[in-house]
Amino acid sequence: MNSYIDFDYYSNFYDKPKVSKEDFNQLALDATNNIRSRIMNKSIVNYEKIVKDTTCLIVDVLSDISQLKARKEKLALGNEKILSSEKVGDYSRTFSSVSINELNELISSKEKEIDDLITKNLLFTGLLYTGVYVIG
Repeated sequence: MNSYIDFDYYSNFYDKPKVSKEDFNQLALDATNNIRSRIMNKSIVNYEKIVKDTTCLIVDVLSDISQLKARKEKLALGNEKILSSEKVGDYSRTFSSVSINELNELISSKEKEIDDLITKNLLFTGLLYTGVYVIG
């Protein structure tokens, strides 16, 4: 299956794209699949722009989720330290820690954000309609 967007579309959507070209293809495909599952694989004819723009937004959220999951993995292995402050004179550093539960909550919040973006952007297109069309 193809993605709704390519890297050129994505990079033109933002002044400074958040996702590198190397990471883009898988994230774009995942974003496309999120949308396809919600619209039940309906045709996006007449709605290409809003679907593509929504895909760009979801790519960024999926990138955030990927980074959070990587942090969670490092934390589970004991390799995660977050510098919260640093003082140069008489050298001092303070690290804060994030719990796995906090990261899980952030990941859940980001996953809900994907659903919210799809609903907000595609609600009035008819693409989210799951009922029966009656003709006549």
